[in-house]
Amino acid sequence: MVCGTLAATLAGVLWLLFPGWLRVRLGTDEVLTTLMMSLIGTLVLQYLTAGLMRNLPGRARRRPANTSPRHSASPADRECRQPSC
Repeated sequence: MVCGTLAATLAGVLWLLFPGWLRVRLGTDEVLTTLMMSLIGTLVLQYLTAGLMRNLPGRARRRPANTSPRHSASPADRECRQPSC
């Protein structure tokens, strides 16, 4: 738990060094650069979780809940899908 907290703190410090460096070096507004960094961080995390890390080797793939046989439609519902119902 402590190692994870320290790692997250270090990652946050490293992430915010760039807007600070831009403020000192170029005089940019740190509010705008931190907002842009927040958007970039959100998009990077979305890309990682929805793309690269979604189906890693060795991870069990789960079946979506709505495809389970227990949750399927009743036979009466399946028969009534015709336009005449």
